This record gives sequence, structure tokens and C-alpha cells, in this order.
Amino acid sequence: MPENDREVFRYFQTDPKSRVSVDSPEYGAFALAKCDWMAKFEEKSGKTPTQQHIDRWISELPDSRPNDLKQTAVDVLNVTYSTYVEQARLAGYKADKDDAGIRRVERATSFWRNLPGNIAVGVTSSFALLLILVSLLFNKDPSPIARYRKLSASPASPQR
Repeated sequence: MPENDREVFRYFQTDPKSRVSVDSPEYGAFALAKCDWMAKFEEKSGKTPTQQHIDRWISELPDSRPNDLKQTAVDVLNVTYSTYVEQARLAGYKADKDDAGIRRVERATSFWRNLPGNIAVGVTSSFALLLILVSLLFNKDPSPIARYRKLSASPASPQR
């Protein structure tokens, strides 16, 4: 284990297994552990620890301590991600989804997109109305069923 604060920070920065994004939280976890130790030292002895006391505490830390600090830093980053970044990402996704829905509705209700269908409906309904008016005018049933009945009910041609 390193001997003082600067060596600890350099140790975290030069660790080949560590990513840069973990180094600062890892050192932050070390600083928090150091503050806790200093508070306990003051509580026990009634005086503030000197730099020699701190350096001795650092040198007496077990070799597994950096791994524990690294895991603490990773846990802090995971909690930060799940609490803040993931919520912001989901909020952005929801906003994009809402925007996409609005664009889809705007496209579906646009004048030019619906014009061909509206013309087809207008022409078809006009033709049907014209057919009904003509049939009422000439007192005839315009339905295809009535025409079929008339053809089947017509007398058969005489046989010779």
C-alpha cells in the first residue's frame, strides 16, 4: 500500500485494471474512509491526527483495501447511473416517443395525404346518390337483387 495521500492518488491513476471514470470516485471513497478514521482518532485521543499519523494509517492499510475502494466506487457509479442517468434517458425516450406520435398524427391528418381518399369517397357517394335519384325518378328499384328477380320472373319464351 502507498505511504501517503499523493501516492494513493497516483496508485489509483496508474492501476492498469482501472478505468479513468472509476479513479476519482475511488479516491473519493478513500478520502471518505480517511475522514472516518480521522474522526475516530479524534474521538479516541481527543486531538487531531498529524500527517505522520495519517501516513502511518495509510501504510498499514491491507493490500485488499484498494479493491474494496474500487468496488465502492463502482457501486456509487452504478447507483448514480440507475438513479439519475437512467431516469433522464427514459424521460428523453418518452419525449421522443411523444414527439413521434404527434408527427404520426400530423401526417395522418394532413390535407394532401388524405386528398385522394376524400376525392374517391366524394365521387362514389355522388354516383350512388345520382343512381338513387334516377331510380326514384323512373319508379324503379335500383338494387341488383331487384334486377335479378325481374330477370328470373320474366316469362319463359314459348317453345315450339
